[in-house]
Amino acid sequence: AELREGRYAKQSRMSWEHFRAYYIDNAIAGLADNSIVAYESTLNAFETHCSPHKLADLTTQRVTTFATELRNAGLREATVARH
Repeated sequence: AELREGRYAKQSRMSWEHFRAYYIDNAIAGLADNSIVAYESTLNAFETHCSPHKLADLTTQRVTTFATELRNAGLREATVARH
């Protein structure tokens, strides 16, 4: 049904480690040092709370769970929003 309706998307086989290295090298490398630290902090927190193995593990449900866990850990809403 997903294929017929144009909603099918093959899951990425990219590992989380490969994605993280690629993202750091290509997407955030040119940012200010403090911004790089903030992005890496978010990636570290996501890894701690969600244990992703593949990029395909980054789903809406996982991100929602991640935000809920940050709130439950006592982080302020501004910190949750930054992550």
